[in-house]
Parts: sequence; structure tokens; C-alpha cells
Amino acid sequence: TEMIKALMRQSETGDQRVLFTKEERRMLTMGQYAKHLQNWFKYFDRNEQFLILFMEDFQKNPFEVMKRVLDFIEVPQINYHSITEKKQDQLWELTGFNNISNIIKNDKKPAWLDACSGPMDTEAKDLLDDYFAPWNEKLVDLLPDQTIPWMNGKK
Repeated sequence: TEMIKALMRQSETGDQRVLFTKEERRMLTMGQYAKHLQNWFKYFDRNEQFLILFMEDFQKNPFEVMKRVLDFIEVPQINYHSITEKKQDQLWELTGFNNISNIIKNDKKPAWLDACSGPMDTEAKDLLDDYFAPWNEKLVDLLPDQTIPWMNGKK
């Protein structure tokens, strides 16, 4: 929570008294989806060259999302049911691949990854919700035909 407060303070005021690594600063900037999409939309046609997907949709129905991806890029469909299996954590995994914890070796694992397990602290969630609220409103405006999963059904 204290780190989030310090990151937000630095982001809002330019306060450089606390130095953060690039990865730590990215924790806030990578969630500014509208900002990133606005930049892409300057150069590429949003209707023809973008397929906007949400992780929440993929988690609910990965096979349907993958069908949409393959349709969008105009390649033949793949029967993912035949090459995946549902794991104990209810997530699907490609058969023959190790899970993410085995892919990221401990010596290469970012320090913040351990802090991402378990439920988020309520105060931290409230801070992040407040910080990202203006960005999320811009995202709703930028994607009027999409339902943003974390915006409680707002279009």
C-alpha cells in the first residue's frame, strides 16, 4: 500500500525523492490502457486493425476468445480442446507445456511477482481504483461498443 501511494505521488507530482525501478513505475503506467490505445489509434485503423480483448473474457471462455482471434487474423480454426487440459486451479493449459511458475526461473523472477499472490489489500485496491478512474472513463469513451469488465457493466 505504501509503495502504491509513493508511486502515485511520484506519478502525479513528479516527486523524484523516492527512486523506483522501471518495472515498479510500469505497475501504474501499464494500466493506463486508454493512453496506450489513443497512441495506437493515431496510426492504425481501430475497426480494421484492432481486436480488443479482455483477460476476464479469456478466463471465462478461452476457446471462444481464441476463435475470435483466429477469425480476426483470418487463419484456420484450431481445435484447442484437443490440445489443452483443465488444471486443478480451473485454468486451461496447453498439453505438454509447463505452467508459468516453472517457466519463470526463480533467479529471473521479478521481485514484485511474489506480492501478486493472494487477495489484494482493500486499501490498495481503493487507491488503485481511484487512480485509474479517469483512465477507465477515457477507455469507456474510447471503446463505446465494448463492455469493460472491471467497470461493472459500463459501456
